[in-house]
Amino acid sequence: MPTSYKKVDVKRLLECLCSKTGESLDYYGLGQISEIVSGSISHKYLYDNLYRKTQTGSGDDEIRLAPNKVDELTRFLGYQNFSSFLTSIKMPLDPVLKSLEGSYYSYVRKSDNIGTLLCSPVCIEEIENQVILKLRGPNWEYVGKLKLVDGCLFCTMRSEESKKSFHHVYKVGKGGFPEVLMGLFTGVSTANNPIAGRCVLIKQAEQFDKLQNQKMSIAEMDGSQNQEYKKLATYFKTFEDNNLQINKPVGFDIDDLIP
Repeated sequence: MPTSYKKVDVKRLLECLCSKTGESLDYYGLGQISEIVSGSISHKYLYDNLYRKTQTGSGDDEIRLAPNKVDELTRFLGYQNFSSFLTSIKMPLDPVLKSLEGSYYSYVRKSDNIGTLLCSPVCIEEIENQVILKLRGPNWEYVGKLKLVDGCLFCTMRSEESKKSFHHVYKVGKGGFPEVLMGLFTGVSTANNPIAGRCVLIKQAEQFDKLQNQKMSIAEMDGSQNQEYKKLATYFKTFEDNNLQINKPVGFDIDDLIP
């Protein structure tokens, strides 16, 4: 059953298709786009049903199109459907959030006195007009939505497998395109105890799927010729400056405050 769409919204869809593919908004360019999108989207459909019908009249005028074909085009652009595409157009993301897209290494100091850094791959990407942070641990993957408030990033990451959550807060400022983000985390340890500490995100040139989980000795990093490792070692050197944990509860009364 055909559905009515505003011409101005269909024009935006065509413009975004041209932007993504690098093709021109004309007969030839739409032919190229139909080959790139493939599926059920023909050259004739793009040119006759979308392009030509939007070239006359008011932008508020409506045209009737097959919703499955329109949604196929919006999925090619990375949206679940036409409705989510319109939301992204009418409520654009903050440019600072957009600037964070890419791959990173996350560094936190392990909650013991040995002096070990836990290094985890992180991907920040836009998905349906939201900026999502994905952290791949050695056993589980954590995913959460980034929010920007007063120059700080907030993210509660959750693992569906372990049902555990970690909350991260990073200082980002207003300039955008940071190479290093410093923040704090709170969460629960593998022994199910509350923990907190400092964390660092460092932008990487490699793709997310190429990054590897690592356990790194702070002492060895401090003696390395790698200047980034040396600075990380200095930052995370002492337990007291980087990690917080509670006393082990026994009676869950006031006496637990004194170890």
